Amino acid sequence: MIQGLNLRPCADKDKPPRIFHHRTTNEYLQECAYIMRKIRLSRQNDPSRQPQPRKVLLYGSNKNSSSIESRGKSKKVDSINADAFSGMRKLRLLQLDNIAVKGNYKEFPRSLRWLCWHKFPYKCLPDGLPMEKVVALEMRYSRLHHIFEGNKLLSALKILNLSHSKGLFCTPDFSKLPNLERIILKYCTRLTEIDKSIGELQRLLILNLRGCESLRKLPGCISNLHSLEKMILYGCSKLVWSSLELGKMHSLRELDAGGTAANQASTSIIKKHSLSLGLCSSVPSPRKAPGVVNLLTTVSQTLVTLSLTGCGLSSDLIPVELGDFSMLRKLFLSDNPIRSLPQSIKGLTNLRILELERCEELNYLPEIPNSVTTLSIWKCRSLERLPYLPNLLTTLDFLALCCNKLIEIQDMFQLKCISSCDADLISVLGFPNLGFLSDTKVDLYNNLTLTRWESPIQGLYEFGIFSTSVHGSELPDWLSYKSTGSSISFDVPSRTNHDIQGLNLYVIYENASKCYCTRRNKFWNEFHVRVANKTKDLRWTYSPTIQGLPHNGKDITWLSHWEIGDHLDTGDSMSISISLYSGARLKGFGIHIVYKQNENNSRCKASPPAHHLINGVDISAYQVLGSYFLCHHDFDIQQNCSTYGWNSTGWYDFLFGDNSEDFPEEMAPRHNAATTSQNVYGLLSGVEDDKTWPLP
Repeated sequence: MIQGLNLRPCADKDKPPRIFHHRTTNEYLQECAYIMRKIRLSRQNDPSRQPQPRKVLLYGSNKNSSSIESRGKSKKVDSINADAFSGMRKLRLLQLDNIAVKGNYKEFPRSLRWLCWHKFPYKCLPDGLPMEKVVALEMRYSRLHHIFEGNKLLSALKILNLSHSKGLFCTPDFSKLPNLERIILKYCTRLTEIDKSIGELQRLLILNLRGCESLRKLPGCISNLHSLEKMILYGCSKLVWSSLELGKMHSLRELDAGGTAANQASTSIIKKHSLSLGLCSSVPSPRKAPGVVNLLTTVSQTLVTLSLTGCGLSSDLIPVELGDFSMLRKLFLSDNPIRSLPQSIKGLTNLRILELERCEELNYLPEIPNSVTTLSIWKCRSLERLPYLPNLLTTLDFLALCCNKLIEIQDMFQLKCISSCDADLISVLGFPNLGFLSDTKVDLYNNLTLTRWESPIQGLYEFGIFSTSVHGSELPDWLSYKSTGSSISFDVPSRTNHDIQGLNLYVIYENASKCYCTRRNKFWNEFHVRVANKTKDLRWTYSPTIQGLPHNGKDITWLSHWEIGDHLDTGDSMSISISLYSGARLKGFGIHIVYKQNENNSRCKASPPAHHLINGVDISAYQVLGSYFLCHHDFDIQQNCSTYGWNSTGWYDFLFGDNSEDFPEEMAPRHNAATTSQNVYGLLSGVEDDKTWPLP
């Protein structure tokens, strides 16, 4: 009654093995062979006698088989007798792993549809093995040199997978396999030729020759494969395919020619019917890149996927007409020494994925299309500035880890040396001598790129808020309000002939002797400030992209200026609180109200201010149910909450609630960045030498 059988001689390390009556696979199969021989003998003596059906499905091996083998009491199972299968008339699916089947295949099941024989131990398939009905033949990691001794007609076979068969040097006569749809010969490293009968396979959809490093040519008749949709030649480093007329293959959708002799490519090998071209080359030599680019300039503009990973491309080798590929959806340019991309990339209005990972010389990226949903610039260590990133708060998956020098994203944030910042703005902070401290260095941390470096004092412009980090351990005496706690509440006082310009915040913190895990940083371990005008029901929660870190026993004073005078009136009830990351301890917190002279001696405002403006900067995109979540590095919070709702996820109360510690467990937010950071500041605080760290 068995229809599916999976046999392995030893325990699979990835799965817990199953037990069959506390006996090893070898014992069971030998018993099967013995029983089947007895049954055949009994039938000869009494033909009317019918055997009782055995309903057995064996998977894996005895859990003790590997341990027994290690003690030398049992040898690894590597062979069984073909008689063990002779009674399985309904067997359709058979998987063998590193097992030799010996004996006569005369009684072997002829109902097989799928035969998966990993690590096949023979040089060719046995003559007697019945395969007339086999649809899928998978023999990965086999010892095959060739498949058949003679000519067998296997009209049912549709899938042939001989991947990693390193002894295979030729393919079979495909005229005997007329209905093949998939040929997978990945990493058959000794394969030198493809039989020219492959041109007769009119139903072939996929031809995968990835890593066939000894393959030198393909038969010219391969251009007759009018049904072929995908051909992978990646890693066929000796292959010369310039003479092929692939343009005749009208159904071809994907061609991966990475690592091939691309510099020999003909300028007419690909026509408009090719919708996907992969040129993921492992060849680092730039001298071969022009051939790839010549190929690129001649392919159709109807490409859907374009991969030029690791092709040694420089900026001048990327055609400026790249934007003409209007159908392009995926563009992979990683591992190339490019410095910039052409401005025409903005014309790729259907582009969804743009990958520029490990392009360590990239220092400029033009404006990208609004359609992009994935942008990866991981380890682009020379990149300093980025254009405006559309859809960052809605659909864009942005990865910028280890971009050490990234200091600006247009219309989002900008980091400048303190000596280059506005002197009046520095004076408003109450520290007019900061500009003379440009040689003083502090440790800075970029929450977006997760990198830390030592730098002269910098000023951060973000959301209309200006902030900087300096060494310091004492709050000025002239502050309006001071506290050793994490929150300050007050009513805005009046001042004769003066209008309120804004607020200055002063936060002093040091490295904690241990990481403090409060309920708040358990879910979001980020430095952030919450400013609330309770009278006007206005709330801002701000987490800076870049801030200073204590180092070598030196405390950090974080200074910030909020020009929100238009949103403050005398008597307004204010509440301001600070939350640190778990690796820091608060030493002091102060607020100072900044006034400006009222030249008209009038306290009346001409018109009600727009709530979504801070110092003229529009923050309406960051509005959350009337409040504002000002954060660029954890943009996935906005994305998740836009989809599932701020109230349903619990994030609104978490970010804007009056009591920062009363966060209900059942409403605990689930945020990817919080879990991946894993108290990253606490980890960094103990590291002295390396100034750049990836994710823990």
